[in-house]
Amino acid sequence: MKLNRRTFLKLSAATASMAALGASKYRSVDNWASANERPSNITTAYSVCNSCGNRCGIMAYLRNGRLWRITGNPDDNKSGGKICTRGHGYAQMVYDKYRLSQPLKRTSDGSFVEIPWEQAYQEIGDKLMGVVRKYGPQSVFWSEYSKPISNFYGARLMAALGSPNWTTHSSTCFVGRNVGFDYTLGGLPSGDYENTKYVVFVGRSPADGMGLNILKGLGVAKKKGAKVVSVDPRLSYSAGVLADEWVAVKPGTDLALLLAWMNVLIAENLYDKGFVENYTVGFAELKEMVKQYTPEWAETITGVKAEQIRRIGRELGANRPAAFLEPGWHAAYGSNYANSTQTARATAIVNGLLGNINKPGGLCFYNRVSFGGLNPELYPTPPASPYERVDGAGVKGKYPLTLSTGLHHLLPGLAKEGKLKAGIFYSVNPGRTVPDRNYVIEGYKNLELTIVIDWQMSETAEQFADYVLPESHPMERDGIVEAIASSRPQVTMQAKVIDPVHSGGRGLDRIVSELATAMGLERFFNFTLEDLNKAMLFPLGLFPVHLKSRGIVDGDAGQWHYEFPVDGSGKPSLRTKSGKVEFFSSSFAEHGHNPLPAWQAPKVMPSGDKLRMIHGHQAYHTHAQTMNNPYLMSITKDYEGDSIWLNTETAKRLGISDGDTVQVSGNGWEAKSKVKVTQRIHPEALFVPGGYGGFAKSLVRGYGIGVNINDFLKHDTEPISGHAMMEEVLVSVKRA
Repeated sequence: MKLNRRTFLKLSAATASMAALGASKYRSVDNWASANERPSNITTAYSVCNSCGNRCGIMAYLRNGRLWRITGNPDDNKSGGKICTRGHGYAQMVYDKYRLSQPLKRTSDGSFVEIPWEQAYQEIGDKLMGVVRKYGPQSVFWSEYSKPISNFYGARLMAALGSPNWTTHSSTCFVGRNVGFDYTLGGLPSGDYENTKYVVFVGRSPADGMGLNILKGLGVAKKKGAKVVSVDPRLSYSAGVLADEWVAVKPGTDLALLLAWMNVLIAENLYDKGFVENYTVGFAELKEMVKQYTPEWAETITGVKAEQIRRIGRELGANRPAAFLEPGWHAAYGSNYANSTQTARATAIVNGLLGNINKPGGLCFYNRVSFGGLNPELYPTPPASPYERVDGAGVKGKYPLTLSTGLHHLLPGLAKEGKLKAGIFYSVNPGRTVPDRNYVIEGYKNLELTIVIDWQMSETAEQFADYVLPESHPMERDGIVEAIASSRPQVTMQAKVIDPVHSGGRGLDRIVSELATAMGLERFFNFTLEDLNKAMLFPLGLFPVHLKSRGIVDGDAGQWHYEFPVDGSGKPSLRTKSGKVEFFSSSFAEHGHNPLPAWQAPKVMPSGDKLRMIHGHQAYHTHAQTMNNPYLMSITKDYEGDSIWLNTETAKRLGISDGDTVQVSGNGWEAKSKVKVTQRIHPEALFVPGGYGGFAKSLVRGYGIGVNINDFLKHDTEPISGHAMMEEVLVSVKRA
């Protein structure tokens, strides 16, 4: 690591973090920074950051056509004009020597050779159509890390082939949360952070997950006296810096805590009676159920004192409706436990009892702009596939309640069964990010054709790919217009900032369109990305040039108004079956699931020296995407960010000291790591930072560094929303 954390931060402070460090004139970082304190020949361009799913607006500064630095776009109502460490590091990668530059084809000896694009299209097209003819279109799938451009082009390509199998990474991230909120509140609201008086984060850390809008809003709220509570087995950076109180809950038992808060709110008449009467269904059933879930009962499950549980419940009630439980993302219930979907339901129900829906300081369904679409008379729309999804998403008798984004962690098993024969992976790396490495490898190696589209190699490309197609870096290409949902709805677009560094890379829109042409499906892609963006913007009276010149434009939906959603006749119109907040879910009951979020234990519970392994974000890494980033990995090195966390008392009992190398074992897997001994982690938990444990040798900077929880997990699926169970694993730890 020639460039360590200190020099990287020094570069940023010198407004030179986007430097061309390879220039021979500036061998010294100090010389380069001083030479550019007052730069000339600077041009500015607007785009969207691609370092994570937040997609913050950015301003890119070019010096003589070369990317020099980036800042946040001050017009972005979501990020507030800020940009995080990930964003700076991601932008640096445009000049990285390990970027893919030409299509690759696997040879008979397992290595890759470069081939021309025309050959890649022809061979992939012939083989893909051969699979469709032989096994049917339902044997083909698309898997992606969800992005606006791939949401459109990936889904359209599958539809053109006749396949229903378009999937995203959602089942290993947020499916449990979304299903729980969808069937309770009719969707996922956002927190009105700036105006809140009291907010509880249940397993989420916006300072680690980099929710810039959340951090901005909380800063304003705390100046006005708001209280922040963090419920988490780990004292995260959010808890340490932002929270007034840390609730060190036993991992996997958050549902019991939520049920006890319902008990307090109802038993002590602290809930919003008017709201409950007018805008909810199932209160009587809920009231009867939660009588048994007292704070004293919850203490035996969660390890949190009954007095603390009761006091926080009372404080929530006293501050309603300007109080809320933050919806989270992965949080404690995105896709972690056997009880995650019901935990998400319980989180939404507590908010319903507080009557905070669309109230100042509560949870708000913000306005979004409405985009147009392509004219089907000019640009034919592929017909809907007549086949059921092979993963069972939305299929009666399988996973009817889950999202249309599918269940991508099930795909390796379906490939092993022979139900899937060919797959396209876009900007996603299930070889490293899906539980049970052996299950994933064995399954995907059974495919007859595997295509990976990315701008860097990955475990997935190295292990399974027959072809690797190099996408250009996001800084080198336009994207699809997208909405920014906030109190002031906005429109933005990823836009080309610099000329391509490698002429061999291509944008996804071009790759998909040209591949479709090779398969005889060009009639469904007889438009350009410019055509698509113009069609989407037409109802708004905008053109792509407006976004390229300004970056962000305010939408036409106007400023937010704090009103409960109602239809034209004044009836409640949440997107639930009843139009109201559903404490009792008839949809859950219809499909054989408990219509109330009664207590349900996690699948496994720690005992003796068996600890629950949990994981989470670091502020300077995004999943497995940044393992080969030299700037961000240098921060890992300087801070020993790949170390696992172990509680002080647990470590003492096991004879382990801070900085020791330990061996972690569980489910037939073993790995070694340095350990951080700290009071900041629950005694029954072992924390593993996410984004490490790389085993792709082509990712030289991250290869063999750190531990990855997915190696210790066995393939498993929660039955309601169908998500993976990312923290249902017990491990033992000892000095190596």
